[in-house]
Amino acid sequence: MAIVTHGHPGGMTMQMYEEGNRRLRESGAFQVPEHLFHACYGDPNDLQIFGVWQTREAWDRFWNESCRPIMIEMGYDTSFAVYEIHNLAAVSQLAEH
Repeated sequence: MAIVTHGHPGGMTMQMYEEGNRRLRESGAFQVPEHLFHACYGDPNDLQIFGVWQTREAWDRFWNESCRPIMIEMGYDTSFAVYEIHNLAAVSQLAEH
């Protein structure tokens, strides 16, 4: 079952976000086909992160093996909410029903 993840690391700036992404890219962690969508948004000095994953198992593997250790090292709050998705569709698909 697909899931959505949401995190508010607390005080994460664009520079900090880019540094975290650089570390994840270098580790090969972004090569997860089950990671369907990612968004970073909000106040440029207090960003939030949102993701859509095909399975909880894929998220858990990415989170525990790659992302969380980097976030801890960088001093972020690593509390992420995880919710099951009840419907996942493109807006154009919703208009067809």
